[in-house]
Amino acid sequence: MKKSKYFTIISFLSLTLALSGVASAAGELKDANAFYYNGGFKDISVTENMKYYIPSYTWDQFGDYIDDSFSDFSSISGVNFGFEEVSWLEDADLFIVDTDEDGTYDGLPGIMIPCNWSGSTCNKVSYNSRWELAAVFLLPDNMEREDFSSINRHKTVLHEIGHAYALEHQPKGVNSVMVPGKLTITSPTSLDISNLKWKY
Repeated sequence: MKKSKYFTIISFLSLTLALSGVASAAGELKDANAFYYNGGFKDISVTENMKYYIPSYTWDQFGDYIDDSFSDFSSISGVNFGFEEVSWLEDADLFIVDTDEDGTYDGLPGIMIPCNWSGSTCNKVSYNSRWELAAVFLLPDNMEREDFSSINRHKTVLHEIGHAYALEHQPKGVNSVMVPGKLTITSPTSLDISNLKWKY
């Protein structure tokens, strides 16, 4: 019940799970190929001081993983990434919330959904477009169902924040936090860092 108000603020009624970021080709995705085509924040400079809004109940469950992920991204040398907490969702570039699976998310442990504001509603847009807000939904019930360890949960948080930087999924077998699934990578790899430096 406590989480329902966020779904009135962010309307994803027509959500489809045609995730363009699922890589099908073998081998590492590098440089432009590692990112959503034409995707990312409308104003790329927001990544220098990404404003985030996270409800307290999400901090209670995922705060350590979020803090560590923020630290990992902001400590990458050669790029200027930063984060700033804000008090209102409407002021945020990044929104992270945990919620219950309602059949919409197809068993995923987490998903980043890009959206643009229209009044007080943020409407889902294509991953291959420019967005104003990256909304990360974490699904702890799906994580529990798949027996996610704390390391798997940490990886999920880092992975979804990676999508906020417009990083695509990497193919299975690649050494990258952007490979989807129940994995144990808890910091950006050299491939992830190289790709982020290419774009930012």
